[in-house]
Amino acid sequence: MKTLIIFIGLAASLVTIQGQDKLTAARHYLESHQHELGDSISPGKFRERRSQIAALRDPETKFGPYVFALSNGKANVLTQEQLKETNGLIAARQATPINWHDTRNTIRMQCLLTLWAYATEWDRKEAAKLEGEWEAWTDLRLAFMFEEFIARERFQRGFWNVLSAEQQRALGSGDYDTHIKKNTGHAQAFSANKQVIKALGKPIDPVEFDEVSARWEEKWKEVSAVNKTTAKFSRQRELAMELCDESFAIAAWEQDEAAFRGFVTAERDAIRELVQSGYEDNADLRKKAAAYRNRLRAQMIEKYGVHAEELLRQLGEIK
Repeated sequence: MKTLIIFIGLAASLVTIQGQDKLTAARHYLESHQHELGDSISPGKFRERRSQIAALRDPETKFGPYVFALSNGKANVLTQEQLKETNGLIAARQATPINWHDTRNTIRMQCLLTLWAYATEWDRKEAAKLEGEWEAWTDLRLAFMFEEFIARERFQRGFWNVLSAEQQRALGSGDYDTHIKKNTGHAQAFSANKQVIKALGKPIDPVEFDEVSARWEEKWKEVSAVNKTTAKFSRQRELAMELCDESFAIAAWEQDEAAFRGFVTAERDAIRELVQSGYEDNADLRKKAAAYRNRLRAQMIEKYGVHAEELLRQLGEIK
């Protein structure tokens, strides 16, 4: 699965010089912090286990809320020894040298900075370069997401192993649901039109803008359906650890990756089409676009400057 972080040569060849320098720095950072992975699962075994897991109930929540709800002791589910082990897992996770949440989000912000340069670029040659740069950052974003996925998977599996067989069955069947606030993750509804207006103000041509928006609203039904199906299986898999090990989780990640790539690519295309149809290329628009990118950069440093300091420094975003 190291192939998950091999980047597309074509996309890399299209980036600007400055963008290439940052991409190279981000790749080097990733390579120095990657997890070591074990053997892969056989395709036949994967298909068999996948069918078993897909037949299970949808817990309608991710696994994480169970860890933190049961570890505070108020639920009276874990023994004192189990509480000690669980709090040890939490402490070890907090002490890890890299915060994958913040580093992954730093790469997400680099994607956004490139996206808004691409969306507001009218010159076709320059737009093609920026599109290639966005593709390369998206490859990196997915690679960082994968590392965060592995770290989370190992933490959650550590908690699962703290539980007795009876507690594992109770968690999987929903007996502990009263102790948690369910969390299905971020909603991925269509919002490109709102994002564009937030960044650039009201469109010059609201009629065409609304027509494009309506077309994308319709297209988004398919994007949303894929994401919902993928997210459901991820939830089922997380609560069925007795049926799958890390090798299965890694193989299942490929579906998550494909769904997420489809989502962000559709969002990119929608934003660009909305900008190109509803606005004009002029000094005022370029000023607004530059100001918005500056706000994004400031937000990135403010939010992730502590736990992603090393990465931000290597990217040249801070000194």
